[in-house]
Amino acid sequence: MRNSLAGYIVAAVLTAGFPVSGISQTLSMEEYATQAELLRGTLDRDSFDYDSLTLDLSIDDIPVIAGAIDDRMVTQVYTGALRGARGALAAGAGNALDQALALAGALGEAGYETRIARATLSEDAARSLLREVAPTPVRPAARDVPAAIAVISRMETLVGDDTVLAPLRTLVEQGIPAARPPESVAGIAAGVQDALPDGAALSEQMLREAQDYYWVQARRFALDDWQDLHIAFTPDSAITPDGFVSSPLPAEMLHRLRVELILEVREGGRFNTVALMRSQEFPVANLGRRPLVLSVIPDIALQGGSLENISDAKFYFPLLGDGLAPDARAFTMFGENLSAEDVLASNGAADLFASVAGSTSAVTNILGGLGAPAGTEQTAVKEATGLIVRVTYMPPDDGKRKVFERYLVDRIGPENRAEGNWITQADARPLAGIWSLNALTGAIGAAELLDLQIARVGEMAATDNPSLVNPAESATLAMFFDAAAQAGAGADRMIYLAEPFIMLSETDLKADGTRVYATDIMQSGLRGFSAGDGGWQPDPAATFAAGVAQTLLESALMDGTALLGSTRARAGSWEVLSGAPELLTITDVAALEALDIPAFAKAAARRDLERGAILALATGENPAWWRIDPVSGAAVGVDAFGYGGEAVEYLQILDVIVTSAFGINGAIQCGTDLCCQATNAGWTILGFALLGGAGEIATKLNWMDDVMATAMGFSAGLHVGVIGANPLSGLCGE
Repeated sequence: MRNSLAGYIVAAVLTAGFPVSGISQTLSMEEYATQAELLRGTLDRDSFDYDSLTLDLSIDDIPVIAGAIDDRMVTQVYTGALRGARGALAAGAGNALDQALALAGALGEAGYETRIARATLSEDAARSLLREVAPTPVRPAARDVPAAIAVISRMETLVGDDTVLAPLRTLVEQGIPAARPPESVAGIAAGVQDALPDGAALSEQMLREAQDYYWVQARRFALDDWQDLHIAFTPDSAITPDGFVSSPLPAEMLHRLRVELILEVREGGRFNTVALMRSQEFPVANLGRRPLVLSVIPDIALQGGSLENISDAKFYFPLLGDGLAPDARAFTMFGENLSAEDVLASNGAADLFASVAGSTSAVTNILGGLGAPAGTEQTAVKEATGLIVRVTYMPPDDGKRKVFERYLVDRIGPENRAEGNWITQADARPLAGIWSLNALTGAIGAAELLDLQIARVGEMAATDNPSLVNPAESATLAMFFDAAAQAGAGADRMIYLAEPFIMLSETDLKADGTRVYATDIMQSGLRGFSAGDGGWQPDPAATFAAGVAQTLLESALMDGTALLGSTRARAGSWEVLSGAPELLTITDVAALEALDIPAFAKAAARRDLERGAILALATGENPAWWRIDPVSGAAVGVDAFGYGGEAVEYLQILDVIVTSAFGINGAIQCGTDLCCQATNAGWTILGFALLGGAGEIATKLNWMDDVMATAMGFSAGLHVGVIGANPLSGLCGE
């Protein structure tokens, strides 16, 4: 029952407001997808597809297999299992544990008996391992470049434009190109130099991480001697194991995320919370490139109604991925809730409404509308006032947990809360939206990026209702933010993720039916290094500059949507931080309390200080600050609400348009126009990439030029326009 109901919900939501019969799947579109699959066959799958690689190696002996894994990975030191076997291969790098997992899995596929040994290295041996740390190599996408180019040419012939797929040629021939560093980043980094750590603490931490060492022992038969296989580095002498790692890995060796979706309910002056689903815990290594998609949809979508009529909704349903969330609770705008499955499968809805009849008569337009008039006292006994997501990052070895709590929808507003005003705002958003939580663990290569996007093209060509979960979205985010970090740090620096890069992307519905798209970086997870005696040395200044560049990327992408008629939904952090004449270094709550800044901003800054962060703060009516890790120097630009992100209205992004319940299915407006179909399929703009306008803004900022041009398809021109209901069709000409 549950699976069928969940499938029904997703199908109804994805088609709400537009008939499925409007989609035209032409023979040419099918041929386009066929050619895309041929392009997929030219990619270097062994650079990212762990199953493909281990199958290819399954007939080889131990030295050949160990050499093949070693050739595809460099060493990067961090704690625990962050990337896992598959993630380490895709990133082209891993620590000793992740590399050991990759090798053990490949040997096991070939029929060898394996075990992963663990030992504590001496400090001298650990320093030898640290000298092996290296940046992730840049790799072209195709192993057969001429064959790939020939397929791209055939795809362009089908589209009718021999330049529209030029970005694919770049990715196939040279991989993801390097980006020039933004000029403004260096000045900002210089201004906070005194607030940054000196790198000594990170050096000591990395030495301890390197001492916690892993390698593989393998043999063919039970009576054979075990062979020691070291690929993270080559020790000077044999190492005696302290013990062996159990399989599967224990939780304390994993980087994990716990995710909770919560409804806030006000009763008079008291606020309570209700869990809308069973909390979910995920090892980040198991997520791969798949984002965790949380969504809340109104029952109006299940009844075939338009989302413009969301004011008629009575129940809202939480989803995780493409189905009902585990133990999902359906809820009303009164904050009443019960099992979502019961609401869908029984008379639970009628029973619930009967139970709250006494309070409904006292409510002014709460259930039927989107809020009370400004300044009106609400007499509701009970009302739903917000949706909250709580993300808990749990590092290995009982490291310090970080809890990030965000209002996905706040119908009261942080300013009012700080002042004790609990009136729901007249323009409060409905409690509905789609939120993607991305936990990225390593760099991405061009081959993997194209492979994921080709899979999306095939899905879109084969079904009327593509999945809400799009791995290509997460992959393109990884590409963008990797490139931004490296550009910010500088070409002579090394940057890699030692903890997951955690970012929330949200698509909310406003009271007037328009959309707000936002990004919120919760954690950068970066470490930066510069070359020195004995190898790469920790460089917190480079790490900070990388984080500044990522914040600039967020702002540039959001500014770019102004060319499509978008407007800012909140101030963001970049303009405040980049324009501040000076930044105050805040390390304790007492110094914060003495500042003259709004109460809601002070509360958000206090939470960051309590997590141990250093703040480089710009004061004023709309303050903002750099949230700086006291060990690594990793930084996120944070706005006055404590959010590490930007937001705009009317933002049109490919995956929202194709798969979102609150967007427009571009294929419907395309009809039989193959260029329009191909554009929607994500070739002129890859996956999650913005339309050309954002690239133009980035070019004006004199940075990310090459990456933006490649990912966003500058060769197709910047004549992006909104034609009818489909903003993508402008890419193909009017």
